[in-house]
Amino acid sequence: CSLPIAATAAFIANWIEVKTDAYKLMYIFQKPVPRGAEDIGLWQVFDDKSDMFRMWFFILFQWGCFTIQLILMALVPDEPAEIHIQLARQEFMTEKAVLKIPDDTLGLGDDIDGVGSGDKVGKEFDIHTYHKDEGSVRATFRSNYRLSNA
Repeated sequence: CSLPIAATAAFIANWIEVKTDAYKLMYIFQKPVPRGAEDIGLWQVFDDKSDMFRMWFFILFQWGCFTIQLILMALVPDEPAEIHIQLARQEFMTEKAVLKIPDDTLGLGDDIDGVGSGDKVGKEFDIHTYHKDEGSVRATFRSNYRLSNA
């Protein structure tokens, strides 16, 4: 069996925690006592103005917020360049694997007699993508293929 006094120790620990939490809520984290004020302060300016002024102030403030939002939307791209490159790479790999487009990136041509068993042949290939909002992005990938005489 387990320790029989564990239940009693847990009860005492929880009881102490409840009492200390109650003390903190009652005395340490109290809501401050409200104090009276002479008037509403800076907001008095808007209370003195006409309803027409308040309406136009609200409309101008609203359109100012919309303008700032549009500017930020134009400045911040929806997807970073790194993600765009990865998506282009994923699309290329999908074309190769799923659509079974033949791989012509080795650059060996029809004659592969000079390549022995276990030789490495490297070839770079470029993926050019174009996005109307971000312009042209170029990604270069390096592939190494091992060929064997089987």
